[in-house]
Amino acid sequence: MNYHADPAKTYQARPKVSRTPEWRRGFRELTKRRLSFDLQVYYPQMGEFLELARDFPDVQIILNHTGMQVDSPEHFDAWKKGMQRLAQAPNVACKISGLGMGDWSWTTASIRPYVEEAIAAFGVDRCMFATNFPVDKLFSSFDTIMNAFKEITRYYPHRSGLRCSMTMRPGIIGSRSSAETSEIAGDFDMLLKGKAVVISGAASPRGIGRSTAMLMAEQGARIAILDLDEEQARDAAASLGAEHIGLACNVADLDACKKAAGEVTEAFGKVDVLCNIAGITQPVKTLDIGPADWDRILDVNLRGVLYLSQAFIPNMRENGGGSIICMSSVSAQRGGGIFGGPHYSAAKAGVLGLAKAMAREFGPEGIRINCVAPGLIQTDITGGKLTDAMRADIIKGIPLSRLGDARDVAGAYLFLASDLASYITGAVIDVNGGMLIHG
Repeated sequence: MNYHADPAKTYQARPKVSRTPEWRRGFRELTKRRLSFDLQVYYPQMGEFLELARDFPDVQIILNHTGMQVDSPEHFDAWKKGMQRLAQAPNVACKISGLGMGDWSWTTASIRPYVEEAIAAFGVDRCMFATNFPVDKLFSSFDTIMNAFKEITRYYPHRSGLRCSMTMRPGIIGSRSSAETSEIAGDFDMLLKGKAVVISGAASPRGIGRSTAMLMAEQGARIAILDLDEEQARDAAASLGAEHIGLACNVADLDACKKAAGEVTEAFGKVDVLCNIAGITQPVKTLDIGPADWDRILDVNLRGVLYLSQAFIPNMRENGGGSIICMSSVSAQRGGGIFGGPHYSAAKAGVLGLAKAMAREFGPEGIRINCVAPGLIQTDITGGKLTDAMRADIIKGIPLSRLGDARDVAGAYLFLASDLASYITGAVIDVNGGMLIHG
């Protein structure tokens, strides 16, 4: 939405450009390619930008250069109000960048108001720090910028949600791996830096497993994705980066679990975290459950937790401990769910008992074992099965007034995998929006 009148120095706004038919037509064509958009917007254009975001609610739009922050007190309030307006659009995120460029004197104190107001408006989950390094007009060192980011955000209670990214100019410093750029960027206290994580059932694009894999990779972990479909597992791992791996594994087959454990430990050298997420469901009534149904549901949901744990615990023992996180369900706690039959509830209740027994057994060896019990989460399992009427009726019984997303559950897995939960074992973390509140 801007052009460089003088590429070496000056940005000039193009008023109302996004409202022209030609611009809209081009933008609409690009959205068909499932792109996200990084746009530079001056504060006088923020109302126009908000219109664009609302007209294309399914498109991810990133506000570049912290909304082209201003360096004059008379414009700061207008910029701040514009940022607050833009934050009303849930598909807009803020890239806190462009700090340390231009002719103004750059210090931690001078950018603090912009960083704090951007985070206050968008929240940590919709902000990222970024810098083009090196650039021709960078008036500060890279270390100075990164240290200032850390200093400004050190007291944020949810600082771990902040992202850090860098744009490397080809031909200036060459390409770097994600591990190298993470180290350069200081990692912003990544919760799982250097950890090796195994996640079962993480190949489905809209599943809890995939969301957990993405979140943990963002926090510095190397991920091994296990799934029945080896090709899908490899594709899912590749989407996270070259350092991650995908392997075929039938969790209901002990030999397959041991084989996968050997391949992971050969690749990573150790396993710090095991996420037992693989699961299946079947919406049938008690009298309709046949022997094959019972075996299939319990094999994947309960036997799979046992077998994978048996396969990976020996390596955790050798390395002085680890964290195992098992997937249960609110249906185990309340006696039935919406999309799972009684055999599913039985399997998930079994997971609770198994995890607590293992937590007691392996706690002395430094292995923590906990459960996550999600409520109704919007995934591929629920996709297409909820009518608008059903959704509205369910939400009436949820105090937080919404259905859960896969990333809501992934956050609980991340917490239990990290050292923040180092004194927690045998626990059950409910992720249900208050659907079930119990003692």
